[in-house]
Amino acid sequence: MTTIAFDGKILAADSRIGGDYNDDTGAKIQQVGSAYIGIAGSVSAALLFIKWFRDQTKPRPEFADDNNDFYCLVIRKEGKKRRKWTASVYDNNMVKMETGTPAAIGSGSPYAIAAMACGKNAIDAVKIARQFDPYTGGRIKSINLDP
Repeated sequence: MTTIAFDGKILAADSRIGGDYNDDTGAKIQQVGSAYIGIAGSVSAALLFIKWFRDQTKPRPEFADDNNDFYCLVIRKEGKKRRKWTASVYDNNMVKMETGTPAAIGSGSPYAIAAMACGKNAIDAVKIARQFDPYTGGRIKSINLDP
């Protein structure tokens, strides 16, 4: 599947897409307006979510097929002063779940959360997940949201 991690400042993702194929285009992290979205699972379903996220006046897409399982980690600044990045997760049920920080999605997320709980940043957390999760691999892409 993948590992996408957020430590409050850095959003990081691996580049493995299916088996041993590594995608260096960085497609697992998308910027939508001022938000950043990490996608794990069904890419086509996640892209439908992103299309809806861009224009939330339209009806939410519905996913009845089990092949459309996905998770999206949405990072954005919220609140009146918009000083702090917040994390939430959406799945194919289109329910927003506040996660707090650190946050991670994908098959390697338990390893990444544990690493960040021990003081590692999101990049190192994905590196650690890559060591233990066979579905996490390739180069690590990251965005520093607190330059």
